[in-house]
Amino acid sequence: PISQAQAARRLRMSAGACNLHFQRLEHDGLIRRVDDIRQGRGRPTIVWDMDHARNLCISLIFDVPQLHATLTDFSGKVVRQDLYDLTEINKQREISAITEQFMRQCQAHAQKKRQLIRQVFVALPGLLDSETGVPRRVVNFPLLEGLDLAAVIGRKFSLPCVCGPHGLAFLFGETEGLPADKTAMVLYWDLGINVIFGRNRQV
Repeated sequence: PISQAQAARRLRMSAGACNLHFQRLEHDGLIRRVDDIRQGRGRPTIVWDMDHARNLCISLIFDVPQLHATLTDFSGKVVRQDLYDLTEINKQREISAITEQFMRQCQAHAQKKRQLIRQVFVALPGLLDSETGVPRRVVNFPLLEGLDLAAVIGRKFSLPCVCGPHGLAFLFGETEGLPADKTAMVLYWDLGINVIFGRNRQV
């Protein structure tokens, strides 16, 4: 929660420019007025905050042989969660179909509740192309190799999508309570010991 004056000072921005940005963010549904503080005469100070309940994020975590599909709001509250068994899947288009089905269900929910899906995060096992996030080598589920889910989601749902290594989900989860500038190493078991390093929310 912050006032426009506080935000302007912290960002070294003029009050007028800050006001324009706040108007745009409010119009886009990202922030909302949460309080009016009145101190003596004059206009009250308006306190703003993220509109946590209105904004949503989808995460698709391929923890083979399962797909954990989750819709959460910006406060981290789970809105919808499904678990798909991938054991019987033998075609890439079947993976795309499952993903698209969940995406459509999330869009229907968001539309009904007047919420906005802002982004999609896909966690994939194996080695990923550093530029595109496309899986290049997935020993335990080769069907994922070459599947560009970011392109599929972007094309069919017009949503920004980030594909990252499976360990990224572990990194974010395990380091949630640490300051962003701390370097962290997370080790986790899969078909072997996996290691991931992160700093400033980057692998």
